[in-house]
Amino acid sequence: MSLWFAIPVAIVLGVAWVLLTQRSRRRQTLPLPDTEARNPLEHLLKAYRAGRYSEVNAEAPPVLAELAADPTDPLAMRWRARIQLVHGHSLFQVDRFAEAVPELEAGLAAADAARGNGPPLEGEARFRHCLGFAYQATGRTDQARAVYDDLLADEDLDPTVREGVAKHLAQLDAPAD
Repeated sequence: MSLWFAIPVAIVLGVAWVLLTQRSRRRQTLPLPDTEARNPLEHLLKAYRAGRYSEVNAEAPPVLAELAADPTDPLAMRWRARIQLVHGHSLFQVDRFAEAVPELEAGLAAADAARGNGPPLEGEARFRHCLGFAYQATGRTDQARAVYDDLLADEDLDPTVREGVAKHLAQLDAPAD
């Protein structure tokens, strides 16, 4: 009789174990702020993922303003940093480098502050590379070189990012014609 009881219990415990381990492996995402900005924020992120950069550039300022409305809300401030990065990258993608610089700078500074000693955000190196190129495109070569040098010092830098950074650094070092 105890064997008939032990088998179903073992099956139930096994299923529970599988469900718990699958849940813990899921990617951790930042929850959306519970504000009126939720729908515009979702729309903005969908437009960004779809590569509709002009749409993102038009819609980002009011979303950023809404997220800045309560500076005591840590979740809204973390989202603001991410949206600044998205907006900066979108400006970068449409060759509006001078406008991209302050958004990328602010987003990266906020991401650094929020992260503390933790690991960098996914894709942060690419945003830093964009910032370096935006500096370079706007004639701020010393700042571009500093960003590129910092990126190349990272041993864990993605190889494709490393290749792009090295290429742009070489352009800075090339003699002017």
